[in-house]
Amino acid sequence: MSRFELRVDWLAAPADDEAFGPERSTWASLRILIDGEVVTTNHSADVPTADEAAVVGPMSGLADWIVDSWVPVHRETHTPFPKVLSPRQGLPQRFPSLRDAASGWPGFVQDEAVSGDDLGAWQQRHTLGAAASDLALPSMVMVPEDAWMGIGLDHIPASLSPGVRFTPPGSPDSWPASPIWVPLADVSESLHAFVDATIRRATETGAETWAAWTQERWRSARARADAPEEVRKWMYGEFVAERWNEIEQRLGRKADVLSNILIDSALVEDVSALDWLVGLLSSTTHAPAPAEGDGKARAPRIDWSLPPFREGYRLAQHARKELGLDDRPLNAKLVQEVLRHYGIEGREVRAHNLFRSAVWQSEGSAMLVWAVDDPRFSGQQPQRFSIAAALGRLLANGGSSNLGAAHSNQSRWRPTQLANAFAAEFLLPVQAIRQAGADVEKLSRRFGMSRSATAWHIVNRSEPEND
Repeated sequence: MSRFELRVDWLAAPADDEAFGPERSTWASLRILIDGEVVTTNHSADVPTADEAAVVGPMSGLADWIVDSWVPVHRETHTPFPKVLSPRQGLPQRFPSLRDAASGWPGFVQDEAVSGDDLGAWQQRHTLGAAASDLALPSMVMVPEDAWMGIGLDHIPASLSPGVRFTPPGSPDSWPASPIWVPLADVSESLHAFVDATIRRATETGAETWAAWTQERWRSARARADAPEEVRKWMYGEFVAERWNEIEQRLGRKADVLSNILIDSALVEDVSALDWLVGLLSSTTHAPAPAEGDGKARAPRIDWSLPPFREGYRLAQHARKELGLDDRPLNAKLVQEVLRHYGIEGREVRAHNLFRSAVWQSEGSAMLVWAVDDPRFSGQQPQRFSIAAALGRLLANGGSSNLGAAHSNQSRWRPTQLANAFAAEFLLPVQAIRQAGADVEKLSRRFGMSRSATAWHIVNRSEPEND
């Protein structure tokens, strides 16, 4: 069963003064379900009424939005705001919604370099139906990540004077919600089927001109979503996309490794940063001989259907046990021993503000680098955390022979959530927390984590559901 569904029931055309053209031809009721839960349940905003599971209105505008946003919804990986907001939070709990947009995105704009115009355009591209559909819908923000789609739900802003209010599944206060991650294929298939059905309906009910125009745009959108040049533009930015042929000539098969690092890094927008990064990968030598075994990163298989932070804790406990660390702190010597155990070469770099740390494994070599040129993350404690997070990304990939990943404010949400949980647990295991209690100062000094990261980890590990 699909975990994301758009269920349409076509209705007779409304009165002439309610709609015209393709709107009258595509009048219907719509229910949206995520994991079997109806998220379009609504009631009147003005008078007491019983809940209705569906919203009623024209489907043509929603089909227009899907066509126009098909490429970015499937391919745009970077956001115009930092994905990681603070060490204590680790990750934002949700995507910005239409309510955030209506109030100027408080909590998401923490840097004057963030453009409101860019944020507004991004919000429109990723919020289902935004600025294209007259259909009453909850704020539903869609963000792609590898084979998954994150969906963030919220109410409609009161400033828009909505005629209906939505009833979230579960408790009334459950929106705005943390992202719900569902297979990208499920979302893609449902959106695709909706557009096809809407075009057919318009063709059958007198809106042939709109249907033909939309069908042509629809073919173009799907072709662009599969065109390598277009995909690279949305995934890496235009600057890198224009130079990709040259990059492939320099890196060969390592271009796939670079691709994954670019997805996780700040957008590369100048020649010096790109040349440095390509040169770094092309100059990687074979890793030093591992201290034990064959140096491959053995780890339990990650179950991405489970909360990533729990998998991060489990992975860290497994690594500590494999390394025989018990509940001991990792000093600088132990960190180097850990890298040698996995056959990883560690190196300090000036990272041009692209990432805090990065890791890759290709052609028998493994490299982990960490930045020393970002004042926001200077000092031993932040660097240790960044190193541990990159190690978590490596282990989570189960020894893949062609891995690339980075740890930054633009790295993928779920792998970063796993990596942050891994780093916190690897540096400060829950056994030590249970022995010392919630003494942030003591644990911070002994285990070499910042006070904020230590406090964040203690709070998270104190909650029974995170155990």
